[in-house]
Amino acid sequence: MQNYYAQLYTFMFAEKKQRPSNPDKNSRKKAENGKKGGEATKEKYGSEYFKRIGKKGGTQKRKRRKNKPNDES
Repeated sequence: MQNYYAQLYTFMFAEKKQRPSNPDKNSRKKAENGKKGGEATKEKYGSEYFKRIGKKGGTQKRKRRKNKPNDES
């Protein structure tokens, strides 16, 4: 039974090997994928769609700012 706990401890706390990440490469992929998704959305719904959702987002932001309690007492 003692061997079991030793193996469990080793499994839980052993350092995991990680590949060195390249943040520039990952961010570039994310940006490219975001652009691709945006272009697909524009093709599917049109540019008016982005205007509508932008307006909705701005309206909600204004409402939240207006309802935010003042911290200046």
